[in-house]
Amino acid sequence: DIRRFEPRLQQQKAELIAVQALYNRKAPALGVFLEERAQQYGITGLGSNDQPELDIGEYSRRSVRVSLPVVELRPLIEMLADIKNSPYPISLERIQMTGGRMRTGYTVKLAVNAYDREAPSAEGQE
Repeated sequence: DIRRFEPRLQQQKAELIAVQALYNRKAPALGVFLEERAQQYGITGLGSNDQPELDIGEYSRRSVRVSLPVVELRPLIEMLADIKNSPYPISLERIQMTGGRMRTGYTVKLAVNAYDREAPSAEGQE
């Protein structure tokens, strides 16, 4: 049975190592990070509001609320994909969009979180 499940166990171990490596890289200040991403896709007028930091076990969560006045759909989707695929432990918590059809774009509100590990975990480091 062990030999039969060995490929699956190796895959799980590799996934755990990848997750641990993700948390070894601290995310930059979220407001600056998001402003850079918005500019990269031609999105202007980004307003951000930092939220209080929250401790969650051995991790801390930094949050920012972002508003975009009027943005076209394609640049927004490309920016969101770029944020999701960044090499940092960042998540999109909430996306709220209004407008569309008759307007030239959407009004968008985002909630973005970054997670920082307080101390490197000794588990799984063999």
